[in-house]
Amino acid sequence: MAHPRWPWAILLVLGLLVACSPASDSSTVPTLEGVYRVKGVDLTGQTYQGTLTIERTGEIYRLTWQLETGVITGVGVLRAGVLAASWDEATGTGVVAYTVSPNGTLEGIWTCSGSEQTGTERATRQD
Repeated sequence: MAHPRWPWAILLVLGLLVACSPASDSSTVPTLEGVYRVKGVDLTGQTYQGTLTIERTGEIYRLTWQLETGVITGVGVLRAGVLAASWDEATGTGVVAYTVSPNGTLEGIWTCSGSEQTGTERATRQD
């Protein structure tokens, strides 16, 4: 019987939150909702670009990446200036941890299940 991947993704995201920066005043984190231009380096070292739309529902963030390879949707949480999110697609589960800068730029590190590599991504607010 196949095991769902979401529980592992949630545990990994929670682990990233604990391992990331110490608690800080949430008032120093800018509003994250909006559209961002993304540029990154994937797990094979190739560059990519696209857009990221972030929407907030309560304490949960919905992320939608529109990349050259297609659309990916995910879910995330914000704690201590770090937005941690996960997504699930046919090739596996992925996680990203974005450090939120005071000007609202997101600096991310990410990976996918089954990989031993990490990718990087910078998201700059468009609106």
